Amino acid sequence: MNAAPALEIRRVTRSFGGIVAISEVDLTARGGRITAVIGPNGAGKTTLFNVITNIYPPQSGDVRMFGAPLRGRSLDELARMGLIRTFQTARVLAGMTVLDNVLVGGHLQARAPIWQQGLGLPAALAEEARLRERATGLLAIFGLEARAADAASALSVGTQKLLELARALMARPRVLLLDEPAAGLNGSEAAGLASFLTAIRDAGVTVLLVEHNMSLVMSTADEVVVLEAGRVIASGSPAAVRSDERVLAAYLGSASDSGAVPEATR
Repeated sequence: MNAAPALEIRRVTRSFGGIVAISEVDLTARGGRITAVIGPNGAGKTTLFNVITNIYPPQSGDVRMFGAPLRGRSLDELARMGLIRTFQTARVLAGMTVLDNVLVGGHLQARAPIWQQGLGLPAALAEEARLRERATGLLAIFGLEARAADAASALSVGTQKLLELARALMARPRVLLLDEPAAGLNGSEAAGLASFLTAIRDAGVTVLLVEHNMSLVMSTADEVVVLEAGRVIASGSPAAVRSDERVLAAYLGSASDSGAVPEATR
């Protein structure tokens, strides 16, 4: 069994036009746990995700997944390694059905050669049936089975976020990066998302979560890392972080203003 952390970020820095977005960030996400990254708007949370996935390669520092370096790898290579991410704004394939959107996430599991798929040979058809069964099962978990034939673009913003999560899970991730998955969800949907996240973790998937919904973070995360102005200012258990004076100051401007991290920051 690989003893290396699921995701290890060491002294990573990225700037844009002289503005430092993240600076010497250290973060360790251990296998089979939920690590949340929080911080005020502009703290560098999404930039961190973009650096991990090489959308913006780090200017210095190192990112590794289970000990393997990630620098320079394409999104497709990262996906084949088991690193899957979602985005702040749901990215559904608008010209496709809900079911087909989830099936796209399973393309890495397809083993039948293209020519077998094109000819509709038995092995390819059996594989397609297995993928459709798995996709349908994921839709059922997220309460979307009845909408399988609907256009993905017809879903509400919140439901598109759930669809994107189902598609991500279809890829069988080892490490899942979730960028504000609760954005656009109502209270009951966010509560359902919390249950999904803990189930994903319990299934052995490592989750790195960027989220503004503090109720969701504090109820699901095993560890919380706090960014301010691109730097890590605190990390630890949810209980420890929510009472940390540096965290309170970052969110509220003064540690004496409140005894806890606010339930939500925007």
